[in-house]
Amino acid sequence: MTLDFIKHNARIIRLTSIFIVALIVFIAPQFLDRYWTFFFGALGITIILATSLNLAIGYTGLVSIVHSGLYGVGAYTVAILVKEFGWSPWIALSMGVIAAAFVGAIISLTTVRVSHLYFAIVTLAFNAIIVEVIRESRDLTGGQIGIFSIPRPALGAEKLDDRAMYYLIWLGVLFSLWSLHNLVDNSRYGRSFRALKSNEPAAIALGINPLGYKMLSFSLSAGMAGFAGVLFAYLNQFISPQLVGLEFGLELFVAVLLGGSGTLLGPILGVVFLASVREFIKDYAQYQQLLFGSVLIATMFLIPKGIWGELKAFYVKQTSKFNPDDINPTISDPADYLDPATIRSLLELDNNQHQIETGKPILEAQGVVKSFGGLQALRGVDLAVNAGTIHGLIGPNGSGKSTLINCLTSSMERNEGSIVYANQNTPRYAYRVAKSGMVRVFQIPHLFGDMTVKENILTGFHGRGNVDPISYIMGLPYARREEAEMQRIADRLLEVAGLQDKAEMQANLLPHGQQRLLEVLRALTVSPSLLILDEPATGLVTREVQALGHLLEKLRDSGITILLIEHNMAFVMSVCDRVTVLEEGEKIAEGTPTEVQHNQRVIAAYLGESVKGIDIEKTMQEAVERYA
Repeated sequence: MTLDFIKHNARIIRLTSIFIVALIVFIAPQFLDRYWTFFFGALGITIILATSLNLAIGYTGLVSIVHSGLYGVGAYTVAILVKEFGWSPWIALSMGVIAAAFVGAIISLTTVRVSHLYFAIVTLAFNAIIVEVIRESRDLTGGQIGIFSIPRPALGAEKLDDRAMYYLIWLGVLFSLWSLHNLVDNSRYGRSFRALKSNEPAAIALGINPLGYKMLSFSLSAGMAGFAGVLFAYLNQFISPQLVGLEFGLELFVAVLLGGSGTLLGPILGVVFLASVREFIKDYAQYQQLLFGSVLIATMFLIPKGIWGELKAFYVKQTSKFNPDDINPTISDPADYLDPATIRSLLELDNNQHQIETGKPILEAQGVVKSFGGLQALRGVDLAVNAGTIHGLIGPNGSGKSTLINCLTSSMERNEGSIVYANQNTPRYAYRVAKSGMVRVFQIPHLFGDMTVKENILTGFHGRGNVDPISYIMGLPYARREEAEMQRIADRLLEVAGLQDKAEMQANLLPHGQQRLLEVLRALTVSPSLLILDEPATGLVTREVQALGHLLEKLRDSGITILLIEHNMAFVMSVCDRVTVLEEGEKIAEGTPTEVQHNQRVIAAYLGESVKGIDIEKTMQEAVERYA
């Protein structure tokens, strides 16, 4: 079976594979004794638990060491409610999930602000706390002895036997995988999770709330871990503190990383492999942790993407439409761009609440000061950007341009001064600045490289939807309709930019010029009133720069104000309506391109020499050649 055959028949192969696996799972109990029925039931539970950990680690980048503890929260919750308080096992099942999700939300609320390493350490501490609470709450949990004879759910008057539990568990596996697929592959929430893992500053610049989405991801992951714990309590009918120990947590890590984190099938492969190894060496159980630890280390060094991750990466590389010999690494011809009215319609600019009348200031900064210790990067800078214009911001390296942009977008806190956008003080947090309509594109490409070109575009639409995550998880019709509409607009934008044939290509495989274009398109999906571009022409060839200039003019005519930071003097002078010049943290000039071009202080700032008696035209030409 060739790669081309797989590529063109991927959907049929996928559906056929799912049908065959489901059929095997369904008929397996007819040929299994009680031991193997229990074994494969426990295998399914571990798959659910590994899948929950994969949502945190693989899709959101939250390295959690508390999932075995959350697993225990679900198991102990249902055992206590059913055994001690006489609750219905079916009602208790949902409460076990809710309890684990609640504990996960509390953990994430106090943890997601820290860096990745500290996040892992804090979750390790929370896992130790959960274990200690279970051990010391003897009246409820039985302490070290645990809880015995946990009643199983019943259908009618009959309690579920081992075979019925097997079917319940594997229905849970199918539901977990299906719901995770709906969430991470077909929803704005899942794309936001993946964007935060791939490039958090870029995600924030699109208006994604990092704390909110991380809390959501971790809470959903915790709820799924609790679901696995509930199923185990019913299957085993006995639980003890050993259930939430670090040894089990190590196995989960090995399963997820070995199979391939951030993939749907990877954890399944990892769990099946480890279960097979454990069964094979059950007579040498004392060496189990040594073996699993060795496998984890080997995986990180030899196949860092895991088994399925490496296979998927190989498939993408081999079947990608990217071919250096075939692709013209330039932006499509300016004539291909849509007219301003269509751009307004696609980007829903008429619905933007932060539009300002053309010619009036949309952004005003007064007396902005920013210091880094003893170094004063900005010294009382004033800046006014009028709506409906392209405003240039130039200056030599180290003049404070990027620092000013960071202050304008709340990526960096200023020491003094005021910043007003659309007649309101700018929000404190950067993601809220983006949601208010002030969107930036970074100086260095900040694409979500492991996501496709189309997924990069779709990520910017996260703020347009209003469907809740549970509806996406359940695949409800109105959630699918919202997703379909976002897909339609994304396809149209890619068609506008001449990138439609590269929609399914990984973004980091695009040529540099098209990567810069993709970043601009992605920023536009937030429906900005003010678009801030930090050196977008860097690394572009002449034709690409010309096409970018035409695009900026189209966007201005569509009603989007643009603040352009750029070293390419010829480009700035050709597209900007007004230009501000910084030097050593101070504004030294402002005016039309012609006025700035003939300003002797500007020439001196760029050339670093006295301007007395020099030919302004000749000197400016030298500056353009030097910095273009």
